[in-house]
Amino acid sequence: MTQHGDAKRNDVSVISGGAIYQTLPTTEAYVDGPCTRAYTAGATLAVKDIVFLNTSAQWVLADANSAATLSVGTLGVVAIGGSSGDTVTVALRGSVVKFAAASFTAGPYWVSETPGGGTTTKPTSGTSNAILAFFAPTTTTCHVEFMGFTVTGA
Repeated sequence: MTQHGDAKRNDVSVISGGAIYQTLPTTEAYVDGPCTRAYTAGATLAVKDIVFLNTSAQWVLADANSAATLSVGTLGVVAIGGSSGDTVTVALRGSVVKFAAASFTAGPYWVSETPGGGTTTKPTSGTSNAILAFFAPTTTTCHVEFMGFTVTGA
């Protein structure tokens, strides 16, 4: 048995069984890992849109040209979309998501200069942020990353 690393000195809780493994999802829009339905859409959001949580606590389309994309720091990929005001399901960093109708090119995807989009080409213009959104190991699966934030001019 292994003691949980965050346990307090007088905490007697123990975690047993070893590692917890994520599985490769087989169902459309299935998320294995962190996701949320806690906030509503601030615009119409489609499956696979890359979004960020704005200061009004709404998911809106992320844009590599917008400094606001980094202002809150919470980014995600839409697993189940909806119209403005609807509750949507957003996969957060560390999730694996299955999109049956996707046609990803295997490799990294960056937040695009087109709102909500992802691109396999890292943005390099003087007004863009280079934000790694997810990695696609197959044509229908993505591993949500959101790391390596680099402000290049936005």
